[in-house]
Order: sequence, then C-alpha cells, then structure tokens
Amino acid sequence: MTRHRRVLLVLGTWVLLVAASFLWQRSADRSLPAMRPGGSMVEVDRMSSAGPMGEGDPVRLEVIDRGDPEASDVYVALHGSPSSGGDFVLLHEALDRANRDRGGGGVRLVEIVQPGFGASDGDVPDFGIEAAARMTLAVMDRLGIARAHLVGHSLGGGTILHVADIAPERVRSLTSYGGIGLQEHEGTGDHALEHLKYRIGWWILVAAPEVVPHFGALGDRDFRRAFIRNFMDTDQRSLRPILESIDEAGIPFLILHGRHDPLVPARAARAHHALVERSELVMFDRSHFMIFDPPGAAMLAAEIDDFARRIDDGSMPIRRTVDPDRTSDEAAVDSPFGDWIRPDRGPWVQFGAIVLATQVLEDPTTIAVGMLVRKDLV
Repeated sequence: MTRHRRVLLVLGTWVLLVAASFLWQRSADRSLPAMRPGGSMVEVDRMSSAGPMGEGDPVRLEVIDRGDPEASDVYVALHGSPSSGGDFVLLHEALDRANRDRGGGGVRLVEIVQPGFGASDGDVPDFGIEAAARMTLAVMDRLGIARAHLVGHSLGGGTILHVADIAPERVRSLTSYGGIGLQEHEGTGDHALEHLKYRIGWWILVAAPEVVPHFGALGDRDFRRAFIRNFMDTDQRSLRPILESIDEAGIPFLILHGRHDPLVPARAARAHHALVERSELVMFDRSHFMIFDPPGAAMLAAEIDDFARRIDDGSMPIRRTVDPDRTSDEAAVDSPFGDWIRPDRGPWVQFGAIVLATQVLEDPTTIAVGMLVRKDLV
C-alpha cells in the first residue's frame, strides 16, 4: 500500500470514528439525564439580556422544588457553573431543620437548573447571567412566587444581583455564597483579557473535542458549551452599578465567603461588603465547595436562617462583619481535598485536588480544566 493510500485510510477511519462518536452521543437514550427528585420541567420564553426574544421554541428548564409549597419562607437558588443540578439539597435540608428548630413551619427551596446542565435544554441564545436572571423571574411567575429570598452560589451570585436590579420588588433578600461580582476581582481583572481566555477555552473545551472520537469521555457537548458560554456571555462590568444601588432598593444583602476560595478571591467579598451599606459579611475558614458537605451546608444554613429571622423581626443591623474562624474542629475544610486547593498551593497540586474534589459533579476533568483556564493556570 502506498503512503498516499495509508494516509487516506487513516483519515477515513478517523472521520468514521468521529461520526460514530457523534451519533453515539446524540442517541435518544443519552439525550438528557434523568431529573432529580422533586424536579419538573418548566417552560419559559427564550431570553436575551434585554428580555424575551419572542421567537423560537420555549426553553425547558429543570426546576427542583423542595419543601412545603405553602411555606412562608421561600428561597430561589441559582447554582454556579458548571453543575449537574441538585447543588442545594444539603442546604435545603439544613435550612428546613434550622427553621423548624426555632418554631417555624419549614422552608421551600426552588433550585433552577441552568441551560445545558442537568435535564435543562442546552440550546439557548444567551448563557449570560442577565439572561439567566430574566429566566429566573419567568420561572417564579410560572410557579406563582411573588417574592423570595434569593441564594446564589459562584456564578449564580451574579445572576441574583441582576434579578434584584430588574425586579427589586420580587426580592426579600440576597445571599451570595462564593459569588462573583466586581470585574476587577475576576482573574486578571481585565475584561478583554478574561474574555480572550474564555474564547480560547471555547476552542479547547467545545470545538476541539468535536473532532476527537471520544464517545462521551470528554463530556456532553451541551454541558461543555454551557460551561464556557456562561462566562463568555457574562459581562461583570455591569455588576458594580447594581451593587451600588442595592442600598437604594432597600434589599438586605448577606455575603458568605471562604478565605481559601481559589475561584472567587476573598477580597471580592470584602469589596462587595464595602460597597453595600445594608450588607453583612461572614467569612469562613473554608473554600468554595462547603455547600457540598453536610457540616459546611449546615454552617451556611445557620447564617442564612439567622439573617432571614432578623429581617422578619426588624433586628438586622445596618452593617455587620463576622471575619474570625467560623469552623468547628470536624469541619475545617470543604472536603478531604479542601486544604490542597488553597491559593498558596502550586497550580498542579490545585489541578489534581480539584479533579478529585469535584467528583460530586459530572465530568470532573472537564470542570477542572475549565476552572484552571479561568484562573490563568493553563
């Protein structure tokens, strides 16, 4: 066989394998994962940052509704990126328990799984946090939720800020845990450079795997696309004026953060607290993932429940900062790997630790690579 024919044979085989991989991934029984307990599909209009687009099929979002539908305390929770949904199950259990322990009737927590994750549709025109905020309000309308406490984790912290900006009358309070905010605390702090990294990340995480016959080993395309598009379509420069207007809107703001957060630096939380007079800051000697372990979720729930109680009885102070070590001996880190993802660790140590620590999510290797791209470590 001539060299030319060998090359054609290799290329032809590669093309066939790529086509087979694509068909395998798109097969009907692998199109969407099963919904989690309490989940249902809610249809909303296709959204851009400006509002409903008025064209195209509705977007179907997985909404996980936990607790008594008639509960007086309603929380709407927005996860970070990436996620597989179900990020707030431990938080709801701890919140419900804390509420009942002080004589309440329990709480309802509605988790909205963002496009491309869990069972939610992955084909939307805009994956940014402002479009997500408009979808959040649309879901609240569908479920008949007039007002709610909003809880945002990581990227979800930016989404809840946009909800408060668009419809402050729908927000009882804001809780940002490890939440994004001011542009200057995003990676290098430079908008153009950060978005250049995201575009490079798109080629690495979305485009390149499409020409590799990985048969799903590199993750579902919708999942990978949603992850990088969340950041590509988000402009954090819009969050400063929102933070500066929260006091005028009269919305209580609780900021929960870990000192050892490798994704959103602790200085970001302190800067957000400094901007918002009607805010409270609680710093934990933890990282970004405490919501995924029972002791960590209980610590977060205790602060959120106490904050809601003080809002209801009017005893919330104008400003409160709690910055000592708030951990117990048995919950000193987020996970067995938590100490290894501190910012002072080397990037390759962080890489390995994040891959292991994010076993609670789908596609941990893809997640770790994306996180490292975002933090300029690869």
